[in-house]
Formats: sequence, C-alpha cells, structure tokens
Amino acid sequence: DQRIQAVAYRAIKQAVADHRATSGSVVILDVKTGAVLAMVNAPSYNPTNRSDWQSYKMRNRVITDSLEPGSTIKPFVVLAALE
Repeated sequence: DQRIQAVAYRAIKQAVADHRATSGSVVILDVKTGAVLAMVNAPSYNPTNRSDWQSYKMRNRVITDSLEPGSTIKPFVVLAALE
C-alpha cells in the first residue's frame, strides 16, 4: 500500500533524526493475513537521483541485518509465564 509505505517512511525518518540514530527500519504487517503492508529503511535513497546512490543507503536492513529481540520480547515471555 503506497500510502502506508509513505507514512511509515516519514515516521522512521523522523525517529532516526530525533534519536540521532544511524539507521532505522519499519515493517508493518496485516495481523489477519501476515501480508507485508510496508517495509522501509532510513536512511534510504532516491532511485531517480544516481548521484545519491551509496551502498549503505541501498541495503534493505530489514532483510540483511540480524537483530536480537532482547528486551522487546521479555514482557511477552513474562505474560505467557503468568498465564
């Protein structure tokens, strides 16, 4: 969905700037079907502007980078244990 993709990109671009992060990624899924509605990375590149093409901007971090879920999953583990 082009609209969801655009909203997600603006949100991650702003979050990266606000937190002075080197990069950020967003994946939005349809909870009923599991379909990917949006997948964005920041920084990114403009495919029509070849002078801006830099390899670190062209990498799809959602797919290529590994990330340990760490503390983000702990509340769910505790909740499951309590039930």
